[in-house]
Amino acid sequence: MPAPIVLVHDEPAVAAELAAALMHAGYEVATFKDALEAMVALDTPDRIQLLITRAAFADGRSNGFALARMLRLRRPAAKILFMARPEYETEAAEIGMVAPRGSSVKEILDLVRAALNSDSQRSTQG
Repeated sequence: MPAPIVLVHDEPAVAAELAAALMHAGYEVATFKDALEAMVALDTPDRIQLLITRAAFADGRSNGFALARMLRLRRPAAKILFMARPEYETEAAEIGMVAPRGSSVKEILDLVRAALNSDSQRSTQG
């Protein structure tokens, strides 16, 4: 069963560092190396709260945009955070939040907290 946060990144060092920081911050994380692998997580019970993905992967690989759109169809309330190079930032911002390439782990964690806290604030107010 996937975790509330699904992290998709094809650079093992980046994925490991970010996953470790998220877990240290108290989040449950499932990590995948590409979008196609992560699509399996979309077919499981409704637990995904946040998808963190690259916008684009190596040639011949499914991209993060396709994964994000599939998640939106299956779980409209889920948040999406792209780690994107400048040429993908505009398209990424139309779908979800954007952590520009070169963002620090702390900056990404701040975006994660903001995304997930906006949901908890809504549920406590409503």
